[in-house]
Amino acid sequence: MEAESITPINDALRMRQSQNGLLFGTDAYLLAAYLRRNASGRAYDLGSGSGAVSLLAAKNRAFSKITALELQTHSFSLLCENITDNGFEGRIEPLLCDVRRAKLRPGEEAADVVFCNPPYLAAQSGFARRHTESEIARREIEGGIADFCACAARLLRSGGYFYACFLPARLTDLLFAMRQNCIEPKRLTLVYPTEAHRPSLVLAEGKKDAAPSLYVTKPLLMQQRGEDGQLRDTPQLAYIYREGAFLQEYEKP
Repeated sequence: MEAESITPINDALRMRQSQNGLLFGTDAYLLAAYLRRNASGRAYDLGSGSGAVSLLAAKNRAFSKITALELQTHSFSLLCENITDNGFEGRIEPLLCDVRRAKLRPGEEAADVVFCNPPYLAAQSGFARRHTESEIARREIEGGIADFCACAARLLRSGGYFYACFLPARLTDLLFAMRQNCIEPKRLTLVYPTEAHRPSLVLAEGKKDAAPSLYVTKPLLMQQRGEDGQLRDTPQLAYIYREGAFLQEYEKP
């Protein structure tokens, strides 16, 4: 039996996750908060894992329904349990599916929003224990950013929005894959751990079949040192944790 833990996401949500898998982190909070909310809209979560981003989006009432796609059977089982444990059976639909083959089902309307927190690393980069649960979540072993963007294009309506959290070092790969699939990059935010660090994450918003026009927001600084020299969350990050949204200054004018 695989080792599991139950972790609080916030005061209202609890999540079961595998100790052998990729544990959720700050990127899940950031991606969920970055989404353009549409209370009557339909959304897809590609490569949902145990469901952290979908759970946060459902808690925020961001969409009327979220379909969460996950490939790995153990992560999918945890996803189903997390949906039930948090009372979101009517809001989140789990679907065991490979993003490389996912498409709209007969009679299904195209999605308003597609979001993903895909594997960040190329399959052959660094040292990998191939095909372990955590490595499939971390590396592009079972689909890369081009596959995620192609899937998003198949699922989105024209004018629908796509969101991704990715590594700054691979930003060109993300933007190229978006444009190759008729998803025009529209908003970009670089995330810095502290003032002394380089950016560790990039959040991107794209719009299907849109005209070119990219808005780069001010950077998001996650922590800063106080007068006592201790690192603390910035007001911007504290607002994201508290409200489940970015401040208005990060919206495209």
